[in-house]
Amino acid sequence: MGKARLRDGQSALGVALLNGNTASLAWLSWPNWHLPGRRLCGQDIPAAVLAADAEAVKRLLELGLPVNAFDSKGSTALIHACGQGQTALVRLLLAQGADAGVAAASGVKMTSVRCILLGLFFARATETAFTTLTVLE
Repeated sequence: MGKARLRDGQSALGVALLNGNTASLAWLSWPNWHLPGRRLCGQDIPAAVLAADAEAVKRLLELGLPVNAFDSKGSTALIHACGQGQTALVRLLLAQGADAGVAAASGVKMTSVRCILLGLFFARATETAFTTLTVLE
C-alpha cells in the first residue's frame, strides 16, 4: 500500500502533491505510523496505538476497522492504550465504542489492577495518571 506507481513512475502521493489535492494527501500520507504494505485490517488499530499515533488510530476507525479488534498477541487497542498511560487514546477508543470489558488472551482487561498499574507506571506525569484513573471509574 502506498508503494504502487503509475507507468511514469509517480506514486499516488506524488500525483496528489503535484496537483494540490489536499483531500487525498490526508489519506495517502501517514507520517508517524507506517502502513503495513498490505490491506489494512483490525489488528492495525492496536499497532497504531503501540506507535502512539492518535491520528492513525482516528483514520483507521474512520475507515471502519473494528475498535475491539485483537492484535496477533490477543490484546486490544484499548488495553494497549491503558497499559501505556495514553489517556487521550483511551478516551478516543472509548468514545468510538471500545468495550472496556473485553479481555486480552492473557485475561487482562482495561479495568484490571494490572493494567491500571501499568498505565500509572508509564504515565508521563501525575496529572496523566489521575486522568487515567478518572477515565476508568
